[in-house]
Amino acid sequence: MRTLAQCRGASRDGQTPFAARAKGAPGDQARRGTLRAGRDVIGRIEADETWDAGDMACGELLLELRMRMDRLRAGQVLEVVALDAGARADLPAWCRLTGHALVALEPPAYFIRKKEG
Repeated sequence: MRTLAQCRGASRDGQTPFAARAKGAPGDQARRGTLRAGRDVIGRIEADETWDAGDMACGELLLELRMRMDRLRAGQVLEVVALDAGARADLPAWCRLTGHALVALEPPAYFIRKKEG
């Protein structure tokens, strides 16, 4: 299992160990994020799937994200590894607009929980 700090070294060519994978795939473990309140750690977040978006820009990133979220069940968590500078603003805004919850954020890793219903 890799930490979020190791994730920061992901390559921009998309050939990273964080390519999209489902929880429970052979030899794979769920990724975990840190849920924080200010500087205090208040819990751990497990990702059901991980998607390496590389340096995909806003439009393409959000369209692909929507399709990936549609495949998840309510309450499941998708970890998105996004290297594009705009992702820091785009992903939280997208979550607010769609009703999904951004449950942990340590750029370039974003943990998004699919809304109920």
